Amino acid sequence: MATMVDTVKNHIETIKANLKNTGVTHIEINAGELGVVLGFYNRTSDHALRSVIKGMKNASDLKNDTIINGPPSGFGASVTIRYKI
Repeated sequence: MATMVDTVKNHIETIKANLKNTGVTHIEINAGELGVVLGFYNRTSDHALRSVIKGMKNASDLKNDTIINGPPSGFGASVTIRYKI
């Protein structure tokens, strides 16, 4: 059974693969929004949000992707990563 972290990573990798030949150069994904879409996050679940962010970071190639928003702690619903396609 896949963990939340694995599910998030796989979801992002699927999105990126689907966009590969479309001409899209990047996509911005927000932790709070992604957590809600996947059904993992509500405003009372700090653990789920941390898992979503870990999955997002695991799906990131730090050479090409950029964290464009988020709190100093690195963990919050505002964390947004721009993924290069």
